[in-house]
Amino acid sequence: MEKKITWIISGVLALALIVTGVLFIQEKQANDARVQELESTLSQQASEIAALNADAAEKDSQIEALSADAADKASQIEALNADSVDKDSQIEALSADVAERDSQIEALNADAADKASQIEALNADAAEKNSQIEALNADAAEKASQIEALNADVADKASQIEALNAQLEQQASATQKPEIPASVPGEYASTREFLYQLEQEDIIYDYGGIDTYNGNKEKVSISFECGGHDIDIRFWFPESNDDVSIRVWDVISYRSAVESSVIRACNELNNTYRFVTFEADSNDCTVTLSMDLIVRPEADIGDITMEAMVRVYSILKEAYSTLDYYD
Repeated sequence: MEKKITWIISGVLALALIVTGVLFIQEKQANDARVQELESTLSQQASEIAALNADAAEKDSQIEALSADAADKASQIEALNADSVDKDSQIEALSADVAERDSQIEALNADAADKASQIEALNADAAEKNSQIEALNADAAEKASQIEALNADVADKASQIEALNAQLEQQASATQKPEIPASVPGEYASTREFLYQLEQEDIIYDYGGIDTYNGNKEKVSISFECGGHDIDIRFWFPESNDDVSIRVWDVISYRSAVESSVIRACNELNNTYRFVTFEADSNDCTVTLSMDLIVRPEADIGDITMEAMVRVYSILKEAYSTLDYYD
């Protein structure tokens, strides 16, 4: 039994040795294959390294050339940097000058804007002035047209006046004032002409001479019966012979209680009749009639005053129909 076990053990050991040997051989073969593979790889790598070294040598040569070129470029760059510094200094100076110019331009622009604003205001004012001038020119043209029309009218009137003057001169030469006799009283020419006219009409008058209390005018009075009233028409002639004052005092006498009604009546008469004035005198409660004439010394004063007297009489005669109610 022991022999059998020993044999078995020996067989097992032999088998193990055989297996081990086989495994060793397989491992060796595998290692050899790997060695060959490594050698092949190393050979390939050595070839590649040789190629890389050759390329590196070429690259070193290129790097050396590039370094020389870079040194040259660095020298050029240094020169350019120095020139750039100079240029920067110039640019800085130019920038400062530009900034100053910009400031000046900004100030000029502001001044130009202010001037433009002033010009705009001046243009607006000029436009307004032009509009006013245009309106004035239109008005002047209209006025010139009116003046031209007026001048034509003045020329026409002048022609008419010239014709009238010629006619008046003919009438004046044809009509001479009559020579007044020395028997007619009076100091002033206008007074004597009127008195001569009264005598020619056989009208009785009262010559009062020069009234020193009334501006040294000559006074004449004529008495009439008018509308049931006795009246005196009084005339005053100045030395200048250029006017005549006619008065009728005490046309009526009225009670002070009706004075306002008398004043209204006088105003109504003044609105009705031309050339004369009725006035209520509150001092003595009487009504006065007044008429004033403007005459020329060369006119027929006697005839003019006579006509005025007749007009006063006729107006007064009609007015009594209103005034008698208050008398």
